[in-house]
Amino acid sequence: MKKGVIQLDVIAQAILLGLYESLFDDSKKSLTSTSIGNLLFRANENVVQLCLDRLKERGFVRGEKRMELDFTLFAPLGEPDRVEVERLFITEAGLKEVEGLSDEHRDKIQALLKSSEYPQRAVPTLQVLSIPASDRMVTINHNQPEYVEAVGKLDEVIEEFRNDLRLDNELGHEKGALLKALEGGRELLNDTVINVRIGTALILEPLWRLVQKYEHALVGAVAQAAYDLIKMLFS
Repeated sequence: MKKGVIQLDVIAQAILLGLYESLFDDSKKSLTSTSIGNLLFRANENVVQLCLDRLKERGFVRGEKRMELDFTLFAPLGEPDRVEVERLFITEAGLKEVEGLSDEHRDKIQALLKSSEYPQRAVPTLQVLSIPASDRMVTINHNQPEYVEAVGKLDEVIEEFRNDLRLDNELGHEKGALLKALEGGRELLNDTVINVRIGTALILEPLWRLVQKYEHALVGAVAQAAYDLIKMLFS
């Protein structure tokens, strides 16, 4: 069997496991293809969509389109718009499929995905799903080492991104919007109680945009480190 086929099958099974586990976490309720791609796999969205299409064809996953407020990184710059979002749900057939998997098979899926056989961007870590969902407040201790490290890394991202003039032409006005969001997020971290929805929009989403676009550049590597540290603060 070809390596690419194996990878898609394994990622599809891991998506199904992630949707299954979300049933037992009241903060998640349901996921979208974007949240799966960003928070579960950090994989190319085409790969995620291919796997979701397979799961839908087999009747393991269903999608439900809804109009929701758009709390993306641009929302803080004005009133959020309502956009169409597809929420994903595991079906009864999907439940039976997961519950029919042995613990050994589940472990095998994770072992394969963590091995060097698969590209890093296609490696899911189901624990990443623990990133807090909307409308939850977290208390931040400014004296804890994790906070100091996270804030320091975010400052480094902002400085590197601001001073990299090569990105001015490439990103155009998007660079200014991303900077404003990150600077607003940095100010937000001065508070002791933070709304996770706002923190995600101002910090995590802009950082992830930099990670995806510049994964092989310095700004992308620093953004990845900041993303991981701040995500832990919000957990």
